[in-house]
Amino acid sequence: MPYLALVEDFFPRIKKIRGDLSQKEFAKILGVNQTTVCKYESGRLPDEGTLKKIADYGGVTVEWLLRGEEKPPHQVLYQAPEQYDGQPLRPLETELLTQVVAAVEQLLAGRRLKLTPPQKGRLIALLYEHCRDNRDRPTLRLVEKYLLLAD
Repeated sequence: MPYLALVEDFFPRIKKIRGDLSQKEFAKILGVNQTTVCKYESGRLPDEGTLKKIADYGGVTVEWLLRGEEKPPHQVLYQAPEQYDGQPLRPLETELLTQVVAAVEQLLAGRRLKLTPPQKGRLIALLYEHCRDNRDRPTLRLVEKYLLLAD
């Protein structure tokens, strides 16, 4: 569907949401000037933040504001995979992850080491998987061992 057809009735919807307010009053609510509201109602699309403000003020979604319709509730934009590398996904053990992060931070601070975010993320991931799979606690010695693998 062409872009203009998607937002064809967008501009009257802004007027409908504005209701009995003057453009100046509505502009004050949105944090823009009256000329800008006039432009919105005449064919200029607002930025994302202003779209959200207009939708919130009108008690509608941005989707409705732009298209006059909602996405079907059954439409899934992203479905997490049930498997990764052929293995079923397991739920994240947040308490274990917290312990792993704390152990990594403790070792890095004690040794005054700096890792890049990818290195640190890899270290935490490797250590977490080891501890989860082997039911181990994340010790400083174990962090040292995986520190070498994370490079």
